[in-house]
Amino acid sequence: MPEGVRFRWLGVAGVEIRAQGCTLAIDPYLTRIPFRSLWFGRVRSSAELVARHLPQCDFVLLGHAHFDHILDAPALLRQTGALALGSANSCRLLSVCGVPPERIRQVNPGDRLELFDLGLPLAGERERGRGDGLRLEVYPVAPHSLPGFRPGPLAPHLRPPLRARDYRMDRVLAYLLEVGEQRLLFDLPEGRLPPGPIDVLFAPPLPGGRAQDDERLAAVLAALRPRLFVPIHWDDMWQPLAQPVRPLLAPTGKLWPPLARLDLAEFARTVRRLSPQTAVQTSVLIPERLREYDLAALLARSR
Repeated sequence: MPEGVRFRWLGVAGVEIRAQGCTLAIDPYLTRIPFRSLWFGRVRSSAELVARHLPQCDFVLLGHAHFDHILDAPALLRQTGALALGSANSCRLLSVCGVPPERIRQVNPGDRLELFDLGLPLAGERERGRGDGLRLEVYPVAPHSLPGFRPGPLAPHLRPPLRARDYRMDRVLAYLLEVGEQRLLFDLPEGRLPPGPIDVLFAPPLPGGRAQDDERLAAVLAALRPRLFVPIHWDDMWQPLAQPVRPLLAPTGKLWPPLARLDLAEFARTVRRLSPQTAVQTSVLIPERLREYDLAALLARSR
């Protein structure tokens, strides 16, 4: 494993990766709008929060175009000069919000990219090894529908600041990032999964407890054989960043209570129970928000 590969969970689906002298931000979202803004008024990114917590960035990877994945991306791109990769809707939203076209790159499932060869912002730095060996593969993810947020085309004539429901998803993308020989997967693709083993899986905690849920989780673990599972997108995203992390409410599948806070400790136990009995078991890290982790040290403990 290359020295110095580190990551931080930014809250919600956001992850920062530092590797090969580069910084990548996946779905960075720090502003955390209040719940009422989901339906009323316009939403604005906090450029101050973005600058404070993400002072450097070279690439921004966008999984889809909902506000909790893309709202802070324009501010981050303006402040750092990074290059954004995402779906057609994500790219158009960035353009509407004033990001110049040279900072935007549309990607599609099946794309395989050498990040260095994208040219910007790493042009002219190969002699220093910066960004060398960073490869990206794009996979499709099944879109999900929320009330008032169905997938589809963006509305015409959008003007910022936008409403939360203006951030409409089209394609949902998973990213497989290769750092040297290490493989990090962000989200769970539909259909064909990347061949295992995966070193680190960053994904929402799959539900467990019911037979069909356990069967799905067991199939994912068997196919990917991740050494480390880092659950993301499990916190209450309506809580401001300054407040303590609180798990989100999720359906229980019961008549009462119909909703309950996610139990991350139980999820970790379920992963250990369903993990294939191989030489390397899947371990689970419940990340602390904004804490930096040394990936090599974490993987060494999972052996």
